Amino acid sequence: MLRQCPFVSLSLVALGALALSLVPRAQAADDAKYFHLNATIFELREAKEEIRNLKGANETIREKALGAVDNAIDQTKKCLADLGVEYKYVPPEKEPYPSEEKSYKHLRQALRQLKQAKEELRAVKGITSEHRDSALAAMDKASELLKDLIDAIK
Repeated sequence: MLRQCPFVSLSLVALGALALSLVPRAQAADDAKYFHLNATIFELREAKEEIRNLKGANETIREKALGAVDNAIDQTKKCLADLGVEYKYVPPEKEPYPSEEKSYKHLRQALRQLKQAKEELRAVKGITSEHRDSALAAMDKASELLKDLIDAIK
């Protein structure tokens, strides 16, 4: 039967190839959809490592900042769960750091990402108001303490 209809078999192969090529595009669209929420989690994790390695930082501020960062990560993950999305590693944006920001770059990048994630969080539909409000409050607290920490170590 397929011998008699070579165009049918070629059409099926072409249709299959088209379907397979659309899968990565759909995945990429989902990844881009919540980019800042995912990138914020990544940068907050990197900032935690930087906080742990800080020399001469006030221990009280350091501990508060670590707690606030952990809470912001947890609250952001809850928002992603409301959206039916699991956290995915998002590589950092390839932007050069100004020369004055080479020190504590993850703390500074986390602050930038927190600002963008809050904007994204306010715009996204499908997150419970309880989780959204908790995440926004946690992000505000983390931002405040990261700024305090940067000011304290200058």
